[in-house]
Amino acid sequence: MEIQGFADAPIHFEHYGATESTRQVIMSEIFTNALKYYASETQQPVQLRWTCDTHICQFVCANPTSEKEQLSGKGDYKGHHFLSMIAKILGGHFPPPRYVDDFVTEFGIPTYLLMEKNV
Repeated sequence: MEIQGFADAPIHFEHYGATESTRQVIMSEIFTNALKYYASETQQPVQLRWTCDTHICQFVCANPTSEKEQLSGKGDYKGHHFLSMIAKILGGHFPPPRYVDDFVTEFGIPTYLLMEKNV
């Protein structure tokens, strides 16, 4: 697994707070899909990337897969519907995953929802 951007992101996940809970739900669903559709004869790693700018923070997960894995019927797309609904409620985005050589999921959330509040 390759992980990029998490240490550099200017975000705050409040312990037991709404931001941490949201992160856990989103990432758990995305990780489940990564495991479900992973297929690499060359043992390529799953790539996780977190990027933030002033408007949006985006979590991207790309994992090697194959056409056979993508068409295997392992899922019912309820997880995709769930993430799409969460993104819509939060004012973010969750485009349908692209089915190419990598199974890529992207989840975007407005940056201001994750920034530490000055009290």
